[in-house]
Amino acid sequence: MADWVIARRGPGRDAIRQPFENLLAGYDSEHAQWVTAFPVDSIAPKLNTATRDHFLRLSRQARLPPPRYHLDAILAAVPRSSKLWLVDNQARWSGDTPLADIATFWSDDSTQRELTVIDPPDHLGPALAHAVARLAIHSPRASFLVDVARWQPFLTTLSSASPSAADLRLPSLRALGGDPSILNSIVCAPNDLAADINRRLDSWLLEAVDRHLKRYISHAEDPGHLVSFVAAADIREQMGPTWQGWIHRFRTEPGLLPRFFGLAVCAKDDEQAGLEGTVLAGRLLLKPLIRACAVALTVATTWQVIAPRDSRPGNLRRDINGTVRSGHTCAATFIDNEDMAIMALRHAWTTEFVLLPMQSAPTAMIMEANHSLSNTSDVIPLLGQSGVGLPPWGDPVGMLVHAWPAGHRWR
Repeated sequence: MADWVIARRGPGRDAIRQPFENLLAGYDSEHAQWVTAFPVDSIAPKLNTATRDHFLRLSRQARLPPPRYHLDAILAAVPRSSKLWLVDNQARWSGDTPLADIATFWSDDSTQRELTVIDPPDHLGPALAHAVARLAIHSPRASFLVDVARWQPFLTTLSSASPSAADLRLPSLRALGGDPSILNSIVCAPNDLAADINRRLDSWLLEAVDRHLKRYISHAEDPGHLVSFVAAADIREQMGPTWQGWIHRFRTEPGLLPRFFGLAVCAKDDEQAGLEGTVLAGRLLLKPLIRACAVALTVATTWQVIAPRDSRPGNLRRDINGTVRSGHTCAATFIDNEDMAIMALRHAWTTEFVLLPMQSAPTAMIMEANHSLSNTSDVIPLLGQSGVGLPPWGDPVGMLVHAWPAGHRWR
């Protein structure tokens, strides 16, 4: 029986106690029970305020370093800085965040980040300027030190004033400072740097979409109702292998994933709109990206002949006995600043079929959508039909637009 129990909590505690392992067997559980039996006696000793202030003053006089946990807190509060600028027509990236880790700008951790961009967007060139805009717009806790007067209009058009998306905010912009970042430097052609940035951000998006769709396919789980419709179990069972095939193609075929994601959030399919779609395809629009992928995957699983497309028009292709039909899966919020549900039937789509995973739609469109699912025209096959033997599809002007309201159940 002990009169006093002293728990040593200094450094190297485990090594010091190692010779006494047999004696201390079961100590942790017995000590936990003792603490509950004697709550007052088990309180850890604590310095009174006057004593603490005395030793704090002595430690400062001796210039002792602060505790490690204080240093960790200070380091966590210091922003991780990076820098981008042009040097002899080459783009140079450097700073605390290596280019290989650029997708961490989109992470949910509490780390503050800063990116200094010396040159204005027109000097960087369209590809790199839009890659920087994509990084900035979808970064939750990052500040951007730029020539505000020249960057703000460019970023506003692609974010808060975007004609194709809602709920995007203008990034935090500050005037340029003197940050001489020299770590992790890399120098390459501006277009090569833009491609590298976009490739790493696309990989981040694909992993996020893949995580959600795997839960939906395997367990019918849809956190946040991002998919927004319920597929029958037998369809979800077939979706798994199809999705894995798509994943393999997205990771091995350059240009396929950027095109698919860009058109999933932007209805316009031309070269200039392609840059806009690339910027919009980011962390803040993950929900419509998941929805567009889910609808396309469900239809592809049922028709069996639909796959992603890497060239214009559209981001989908449907092969029937060697005849290729072009398609477009799109979950954009707006088309030229008008609501997608209103504009969908009037928009000049460039493909022969369109998949629109609508959250809500006007009554007329809902009726059209339900009609197309249950009693299609001669040129649009029902789900489950291969389409073999059907007459050729008409030109894009006469195509039918499929729309699925929220809550629709696939059977």
